[in-house]
Amino acid sequence: APAFKWQPNEDTSLTLLSEYQRDETTYIYGLPASGTILPNSNGNIPRERFVGEPGFDDYDNESYSLGYLFEHDFSNQLKLRHNFRSFHSDRNFDNISISQQPQSSAGRLFSRTAHDRRDASRATSSDTSLQYDWEAGATSHTSLVGFDYVRQRHETERYQQSVPALDLYNPTNGSGQLGESIPNDYSNLSRKEQVGLYVQNQMKIADKWVVMLGGRQDWTDTEASRYFDPSQEQQQDDDAFTGRVGFVYLADNGLAPFASFSQSFEVATGTDRKGGQFEPTRGEQFELGLRFQPEGWDTMLTATAYELTQENVLVADPVDTTFQTQIGEVRSRGVELEAKTEIGLNANIVAAYTYTDARTTKSSPATPEKVGERTGQAPYNQFSLWGDYR
Repeated sequence: APAFKWQPNEDTSLTLLSEYQRDETTYIYGLPASGTILPNSNGNIPRERFVGEPGFDDYDNESYSLGYLFEHDFSNQLKLRHNFRSFHSDRNFDNISISQQPQSSAGRLFSRTAHDRRDASRATSSDTSLQYDWEAGATSHTSLVGFDYVRQRHETERYQQSVPALDLYNPTNGSGQLGESIPNDYSNLSRKEQVGLYVQNQMKIADKWVVMLGGRQDWTDTEASRYFDPSQEQQQDDDAFTGRVGFVYLADNGLAPFASFSQSFEVATGTDRKGGQFEPTRGEQFELGLRFQPEGWDTMLTATAYELTQENVLVADPVDTTFQTQIGEVRSRGVELEAKTEIGLNANIVAAYTYTDARTTKSSPATPEKVGERTGQAPYNQFSLWGDYR
């Protein structure tokens, strides 16, 4: 990930950024429910059991990005920023999936399907903004206005083959030949363009109150089609206004209570396993907290409580986990505690604890039982401890 910065004078700088990554490994589909989290009369399936075929299961990903960050100060008050990035990724991952339940009451044989899959992603993003610092009476302001543009393209080309069932309690991998490669209807192509205009003003009043107010308008254009039948194209336009507001009070004793409200809007690219386009994900977050750092302290303590609600959240499709699907609404409530302290002149330690209760509050008519269930990969308790030395 090489980078290069050029600064011809104190008012202008250009930073070139690049990154290249290559991953070569084996794609692991996972083990069935029966014999792992559900009982099986033959006992538990070993966690290290391989359900694929030697020489077939593979994961090869190559990605790179190029971009730059440009800044120029017209004066002590006015600053221009312009950022650009281009991203490319190509991925092949042939894998063999396995059924969640055995074929028969004996509970040993599990059916399998071989998948040939290639994914390619391309993205370009650009962001230009002007920042202006000014004062009026007892208030000081930092105002920002900007324009950004994002273009994304993603395609997934898939085929499937028959493969012999596998006895997971006495496996003989590589004992059978794969069948004919057949195009998979889940193959698709999606494109997205998004244009955004945003404004923000941060105001400091008498060096005590800090108030921030911002708004953003987005316009999006998305297209999706079947990979093997591009004539079945779906097109969708969306637009939304989102805002955010926040304030902080800076007390003389080092206390700083703060509160904020923000909205989000994000187009969900791609399609579900039936080829249908995803609806945009929308969210709202309320936050209330307190920071404490008396003058002369090298330690800052922060406590925050929040509630975040999102609609049309993407989750793994229970029918085929290589795809995603959308559910109605997810609500996350939590508390975050953090302590950051300096040790001498060169070291910092940051300790944090987070409690999160994330649950599905609305679901699709097809899965009403999901209401009230906890969101996957969101633990109740999370601890972290970081240290850095300069």
